[in-house]
Amino acid sequence: MRRSQAILRMPVDKIDVVLIGHDGTRSDAMLFVPPNEAIEHMLGERGNRFLPTMVGGTVQLAARDAIAAIGVQAVIAIHQDGDLPVQVQAAVVHLRSGVALEGELRWTAVIGQARTADYLNGDDETIALHTPSHTFHIAKAHIARVEEK
Repeated sequence: MRRSQAILRMPVDKIDVVLIGHDGTRSDAMLFVPPNEAIEHMLGERGNRFLPTMVGGTVQLAARDAIAAIGVQAVIAIHQDGDLPVQVQAAVVHLRSGVALEGELRWTAVIGQARTADYLNGDDETIALHTPSHTFHIAKAHIARVEEK
């Protein structure tokens, strides 16, 4: 048995994703996510340096720093009474690789910090861009610029 196959036996959630690499390559993949782990945290400094993925039937360990964005299937959230207000800004996120992703930035703002710049300059290491089909968790280190629409 090859060692990488052991990954398939660990308790993980298998999530279909779109990976966008640091060089702009785009791949459909399956990401192995430990239970109770948020995908956006996997791209952060405290995440593992290598993320187990399956691309084209082959298990690959992708370097976290080489992943610019992870896209997961969009989930439609229904507004409930008591939900915090959400800021919405249509935007195009331009990655350093030249890839442009268009969608909406959505975040819950602290009073007095409702600007897009406040969201981008926040402490999180990723931002979320919502498109009709996917939510992309984008590593801030791979963003060249954000264009408000």
